[in-house]
Amino acid sequence: MIENKSICSRRHVVTGAGAALILGQATWAAQTGRNAMQTPKGMMMTPMEDLTSQHALLRRVLLVYQMAAAREAGMTPPPMNVLATAAGMVRSMVDEFHARLEEDYLFPLFQKAGQMTDLVSTLRQQHAAAKTLNDTILQMAGGTTAGSSGAEALAPHLTAFTRMMQAHTAYEESMLYPAIRSITSDTDYDRLQKTMQDMDRKKFGAEGFAGMVAKVAELEKAAGITSLAQFTPKPGAPVAQATPTPGAPVAQEPPQP
Repeated sequence: MIENKSICSRRHVVTGAGAALILGQATWAAQTGRNAMQTPKGMMMTPMEDLTSQHALLRRVLLVYQMAAAREAGMTPPPMNVLATAAGMVRSMVDEFHARLEEDYLFPLFQKAGQMTDLVSTLRQQHAAAKTLNDTILQMAGGTTAGSSGAEALAPHLTAFTRMMQAHTAYEESMLYPAIRSITSDTDYDRLQKTMQDMDRKKFGAEGFAGMVAKVAELEKAAGITSLAQFTPKPGAPVAQATPTPGAPVAQEPPQP
């Protein structure tokens, strides 16, 4: 039986494909000798899994941005105070945590290795652009502007932010993150894991990622998102423009017969 501290919290009886999956994870851990990050519930996460999970939380917040910008058919745009809360969460999760983690600890590894330097440069530029856009969204949503005119004024900023971050996260997850292990020594990889774990704990406290999931779920409810099923198109229903280009007319729900 293979034993390794990176999988000891996952000990349970599995059969068939599940057994093969766990065995594969155990073999990788035994060969590399690298520990994975541990969530509050005891499950283990690698740096790639942790970074990707942070992206997933951001994309859930972006659902609120999309609702406000596109006014999808059958969905009521979220109130300005909810949009301001969403922008505040983006600032906390991205500007003050995720982007800082990447710029201070992940990107330098690729620059040191001379790998994907052009991509890293673009990602840094997009971090700066994202901060500027989101600061504008936070200021406008938290100001005196309200009602449909406020949402209309915000739409180009919301759309530009969402469009860029969808591309940004896709490139990171498909190109940058999968290459982390290949460009780092065991020492650098372990140092990155420990740094991420320490930053997670310092930023989000004992509840960690699970606590942030709960907060995002509360935001979704306040915005009128009560289930994933809301995003499933109904047969025969008109399809709203999901991400209108800045300056384009906002799609309107057709009149009811």
